[in-house]
Amino acid sequence: MRLATATSADPTADTIVHWTTSFPRWQKFSPCAVAVSTKFREREGAPSRLLLAQIDPLTLPGATSRMPPTFNPGGHLYFVFVDRVRSLRRKTSIEVTVPLSPSDPIFSVHFPANPMLPASLLLEAFAQAATILIETSSDFRLKAFPAFVRSAKFHRVIRPTGPPLSIRMDAEQWEEDASILKGAALQGGMVCGSCVLGMATSPLSGFFGPSHREGLYSLYRHWLEGAEIEGFAEDPRSRLGEARAS
Repeated sequence: MRLATATSADPTADTIVHWTTSFPRWQKFSPCAVAVSTKFREREGAPSRLLLAQIDPLTLPGATSRMPPTFNPGGHLYFVFVDRVRSLRRKTSIEVTVPLSPSDPIFSVHFPANPMLPASLLLEAFAQAATILIETSSDFRLKAFPAFVRSAKFHRVIRPTGPPLSIRMDAEQWEEDASILKGAALQGGMVCGSCVLGMATSPLSGFFGPSHREGLYSLYRHWLEGAEIEGFAEDPRSRLGEARAS
């Protein structure tokens, strides 16, 4: 990590700190640098923090990546929490793994003496798992995205030093244009968080053009490799292979 301080022209700001770091695990495709400015201000006597982030498309030398580099064509930062799909039943359920490591930069600030996964990132992991289930079930015709979250509960702290984290999503209602899924996050067999997630869909072509598809399919090939897949007339991984060949 490279750290430098700078003064600010804003009289209400005590200090601005700039640093550059990488996200070797969550930004898995092509690690890049992130410039972050943090302003500490006093508001009615209580300190508050404003966090501003800007992506610098700088590939770090010597950085390693387990994910396909083709998904990062513009040097932008992609937060990808799901590592692998363990099982997927079409329009029914999915179970995925979410890798955590004490060396992940997020834990250096959340929190240095008591590292734990932020609740907001857990909700994003729920949404990513649901997205994989819906898009795979649609034979990659649809793009899925969150519409609402309800009944979100955080039962136990998720530690990067604990057992592997897994997420399971089960469909409660399923339609072509919208679905409702119930999610649970488990670490060491204990439920750490849960929610009900509403997901909407739209044609994939409105989000990924032909030149972007290979990056998306490359990601899906990684996710689905070795997964137990049920309920399809044809293994969806064969469609990904056909897409690459074409």
